[in-house]
Amino acid sequence: FENLLNLIKKRDNFVLITHLNPDLDGVSSLLAFYFYLKSCGKKVFPLIEQVPRTAEFLPGKDFLVLAEEALLFSSEWTVILFDANSPTRVAEEVKTKIQECKKFVIIDHHQPEENRIRFPEEEVIIIEPSAPSTSFIVFKFFKFAEVPITPEIAENLLAGIYFDTGGFKYENTKEETFLVAGEL
Repeated sequence: FENLLNLIKKRDNFVLITHLNPDLDGVSSLLAFYFYLKSCGKKVFPLIEQVPRTAEFLPGKDFLVLAEEALLFSSEWTVILFDANSPTRVAEEVKTKIQECKKFVIIDHHQPEENRIRFPEEEVIIIEPSAPSTSFIVFKFFKFAEVPITPEIAENLLAGIYFDTGGFKYENTKEETFLVAGEL
């Protein structure tokens, strides 16, 4: 988490993205991070292929920008990818907009493929396959960085955890999952 925190302190411009056919965990972790980076005074662009119907209730969903409406991002922008760990999992229209970017952060809970295709430039990688969701990892980062958990952040993170654990029924749900949900 230290590398990500240092990168956030050094950089000012962030593009937040998630995987192809976004789901609630990808979108909600992206939006929670959006609120955090905005509170740090950063320029933040939450770029998405499409807004899933399941995300209509999320705080901040109106800040999401469709890739088709966005301009190209220059190399001064840092890309943070949520809930995926390879450019092959990113929608083509999103990849087109970030092709000049040089710094990439991956926050994911999926096991990376053995021959994972990397982004062409520098990567900071936070992959925890034992985590129940990417939102859970974002929560852990926020605790590490002593980020205040606002109601908007809490609602987004809880939605992502709830979705990716099947309402706390899947086998990826552990005791710590319930403790984090209770705190949120």
